[in-house]
Amino acid sequence: MLTGLRPISRADIDAIVCLAEAVRLVDDPGDAVTREMVAAQFDIPGLDITEFAYVLPGTGGALVASVSAVPMPTAEDETVHISWTVHPDHRKEGMDEALLRFAEDCAVRARRLPHMPGRFQIGLRVHRPDRIELLERFGYAATRWFLEMERSLDGDLPELDGPAGYAVRPASEDDRDDVFAVLYESFRDHWHQANFTREQYEHFYAAMAHAPLATFIARDADGAAAGACIVRVSAERNAHRGTSEGEIAVLGVRRSSRKRGLGRSLLAHSLAWLAQQGQKIATIDVDADSQTGANRLYEDVGFVERRRSVIYMKPMP
Repeated sequence: MLTGLRPISRADIDAIVCLAEAVRLVDDPGDAVTREMVAAQFDIPGLDITEFAYVLPGTGGALVASVSAVPMPTAEDETVHISWTVHPDHRKEGMDEALLRFAEDCAVRARRLPHMPGRFQIGLRVHRPDRIELLERFGYAATRWFLEMERSLDGDLPELDGPAGYAVRPASEDDRDDVFAVLYESFRDHWHQANFTREQYEHFYAAMAHAPLATFIARDADGAAAGACIVRVSAERNAHRGTSEGEIAVLGVRRSSRKRGLGRSLLAHSLAWLAQQGQKIATIDVDADSQTGANRLYEDVGFVERRRSVIYMKPMP
């Protein structure tokens, strides 16, 4: 069934985009996968994706399926993220199971830290009863939920005034190092956070630069960076959804400056920027059980849940 499965290469980028679009049209009317997004996966510092991802070619250069098992250690364990995609025209009984078995075998071989506990992790962004049944049959358990939230940009927006002793302003190129230092530090508190390097964080957010982008930075009275927020508008996303939406891509506040309203002020500046860009809706993704209370902040300024995704996990043998 998986005859012809081979390691991924840069030459597959366009075919991967076509596969993702075919799947999106059937399973999910949401975000489109762009060529820039796929190409960025080949340049992640310290990670050679060609060691962990595979494609199954069909006829005429098209792809039948793709599968990956990427190790992303955390402070507690060595987690391997598994994902796979099957073209709607090639879905048949046993294909998903064969790809999952292959991915689990790859995950075990991909381990670099055998002295730590190992776990498989799989994320589902859409409700696929067939995949849920398969994962549960393989011993996976739903572990964590994440929310995509939205807020209308029509009408009143939150006040821009922030807490005393802090100033929020658009970031410049001179602020770049401080922005990434803040985000790197603040996201280390998140649930099951992978041990990304600083260079990897910068790469992930630099990949957004092909879309209209704004970055805000908050500094305290001494000039030290205390928080940052990156917001963007994706033309591809809006074209495929038929909407005018902007995304709060990432928002972080250092521990020492939390619980003072600084996150709310950064969020207010981001919403105002999106409204100035002519967008009608703002979206943001958040952990449903955020340890920093981020979901409560977003609800407080008018965000509501639009859809949710779920993380399935199981221990490695």
